Amino acid sequence: MKAVKLFVLLVFCTVAILGLEWFVTRGALTPILGVFLIVYLILEKIKEQKGTNH
Repeated sequence: MKAVKLFVLLVFCTVAILGLEWFVTRGALTPILGVFLIVYLILEKIKEQKGTNH
């Protein structure tokens, strides 16, 4: 289970870095910051739910 979480985190970080680079080169930084905020909030909600399960 831990290996899966690490793999997902690695993929997410890679996609985030590549996506950030792509958006920066196009000068569209504000939308991706909004997306990151939404993703962060979703991840926090998932963390809360997993915390109650344990």
